[in-house]
Amino acid sequence: MPFDAQRELKSPTGATLNLYVREAAGPSRGVIQVNHGLAEHAARYARFADFMAEKGFATYAHDHRGHGHTTAPDAPLGSFAAEDGYAKVIADVGAVHDHIALEHPGQPVIVFGHSMGGLIALNFVLRNSGRISAAAIWNANFTAGLLGRVATAILAQLGHEVAAVTGRPETQDYLRALGASRIVAREELTEATRKPLESELWAGCVDAVAGVMLGRVLKQMKYGASVAAVGLAGGAAIEGALITPFILRGVNLLGIDSVMQPYA
Repeated sequence: MPFDAQRELKSPTGATLNLYVREAAGPSRGVIQVNHGLAEHAARYARFADFMAEKGFATYAHDHRGHGHTTAPDAPLGSFAAEDGYAKVIADVGAVHDHIALEHPGQPVIVFGHSMGGLIALNFVLRNSGRISAAAIWNANFTAGLLGRVATAILAQLGHEVAAVTGRPETQDYLRALGASRIVAREELTEATRKPLESELWAGCVDAVAGVMLGRVLKQMKYGASVAAVGLAGGAAIEGALITPFILRGVNLLGIDSVMQPYA
């Protein structure tokens, strides 16, 4: 069956959000907040909402900017916004979350996201972890480079300005959605050099590649900065590395325990 109600919800971003609601079939155990994927819309989750209603959960699902029946002055169909689109999408999710809290005070809220919606949901959860009871991230694009992408999201959430390195131009929007404010082409760091030091660029680094890239990054670290080495996708050697960053700038290379560290 279709949703119980279709509403308009005003967001602080200026968008008029199209919101679908399906209440629980009996006493409510909690609320599922749905974030749909790219090039789809919230109405597609009606059968999912029916299933969850039978299990005692209400479902709230809105159309993101540029999708479905949601409208915004700066968001034509297929686009979040002309500027700061991802920030506005996250703010819209927050508006729906606040609305749920008003209608279901004290109820646990589970933030659900599918595909692109999984990335949106993850961003919202990282920024609002104290308000969320649980998260369900489904079929999001967490493939190669997962460690680096998780680091991007965590560091951005902590308030750092994050530069993300990628060799796949098509992932730039995805990385910006995770919180990266700058995208660095991998080719800029994959040529070994024998220079003892380079210009100071980075206040910190999480490296999952090693190889030539780690050798270059070490020479570009600021005075007293630290690099956490968490992987070896580019090889086990640190090609082009010299002692100079460690004895002239006090750079720290930090390792991790990937063998004996317990899961909990």
